[in-house]
Amino acid sequence: MDVAEGTFDALVERVSLGEGNTPVVRLANVGRALGMENLYAKLEFLNPTGSFKDRGSAVMVSALKSAGVGSAAEDSSGNAGASVAAYCAKAGIEATIYAPASAPPMKLQQISFYGARVVKVGGGRSAVAEACRRYCEEEGVVYASHNLSPLFIEGTKSFAAEVVSQMDEGIEHVLFPVGNGSLLIGAWKGFRGVGRMPKLHCVQSEECMPIAAAFSGQDWAAPEDGVSTIAGGIAVEQPPRLHQVLDALSDSGGEAVAVAEEEIVLWQRRMAADEGLFVEPTSASALAGLESLLESGKIGQEASVLVALTGFGFKDRVPYVWGVLDSKLKFEDWIGRWVEVVIDRPMGTSHPDYSDIVYPVNYGYIPRTTAPDGNAIDAYVLGVDCPLRRCSGVVVAIVRRRDDVEDKLVVALSGEWSEDEIGELTAFQEKWFDTWIEMPEDVGR
Repeated sequence: MDVAEGTFDALVERVSLGEGNTPVVRLANVGRALGMENLYAKLEFLNPTGSFKDRGSAVMVSALKSAGVGSAAEDSSGNAGASVAAYCAKAGIEATIYAPASAPPMKLQQISFYGARVVKVGGGRSAVAEACRRYCEEEGVVYASHNLSPLFIEGTKSFAAEVVSQMDEGIEHVLFPVGNGSLLIGAWKGFRGVGRMPKLHCVQSEECMPIAAAFSGQDWAAPEDGVSTIAGGIAVEQPPRLHQVLDALSDSGGEAVAVAEEEIVLWQRRMAADEGLFVEPTSASALAGLESLLESGKIGQEASVLVALTGFGFKDRVPYVWGVLDSKLKFEDWIGRWVEVVIDRPMGTSHPDYSDIVYPVNYGYIPRTTAPDGNAIDAYVLGVDCPLRRCSGVVVAIVRRRDDVEDKLVVALSGEWSEDEIGELTAFQEKWFDTWIEMPEDVGR
């Protein structure tokens, strides 16, 4: 089938849920804070299943339907799986989606709700992809990989055509959160097709940065037990399209940067509080990347910049900060309350007694407030050396500071725990924590 022009014209069976034509909005408040007058975002999370992946799924699943495929399998960290599941449901194709066991429950539930079979796999994205490929070979099922399919890339080219039509005065820079790079690569092909090429930039998490490392000539290898990042949508340890992304960056004159987890959390919160846009952590990483490129001078404050906001915030865990209790306080009184922020000490300041396991959170400063009983509270996220960072259930570690009383650590939990995680959790608790609080399952969901 000829889909070289990125259209459905050659497909006998077209499957569409109304994807594309997402709006571009000006980020006036964030732009003002960054000293920029021409900062925009393209709201890709307003596609039918909540992410840009619908662009690629529409073309790929249309091709499957046109070829008479009755069943297909895909591996995904969540968004692509939900998208493929939805389009397969529309097409009448039986779908099986392999996903990391650590994927956000909301994404797995969305996949299941479309009628697809979900198979959870332990380990990183590479292990999930291998399990899916093995299943397809053994069962004779079509492997509909969004990471490998050229049809999927053809679908994402429409992003560029829309940007050109929406931005009358053009755009100089476009930033993407990148795992495998399907949107960046599709946009690159699309911009080349219309003869207007802005600089395309790749943003990754420091916890999973194979492309950023390759771009800058650094050595990077994924941990044996898999990567752990809040930005699950870009947690791809071995992206099969790495060299295509590098080609796109080179051709467009773009950059690749990696950002800290704390910055991703900060920007997710800022986008909601300052612009009213609730995006998932993966999307927020692109804003953290913009800030990094501004600081390095790779992007000037006078430039016109577009950020691709690729996934909806409802599809991932919300990074709540939870209060600390003692016997005098009711747990319910603290549920869902954000700790008030007071600029006290700069980001990077760790707790003096627990520097290897906790870091400050929320807007780049240690949040401090006073509990109803008059005691001060400091809140920290679990640090990079804490073994529980690998456990999806950890929300935040809390340090309770009392006058003339030794600090107490408390951790709030949510999510499902494996037997191995429970064992590790218990050992960690005995070493570090005096008090343990379990969060109700329906909180923060």
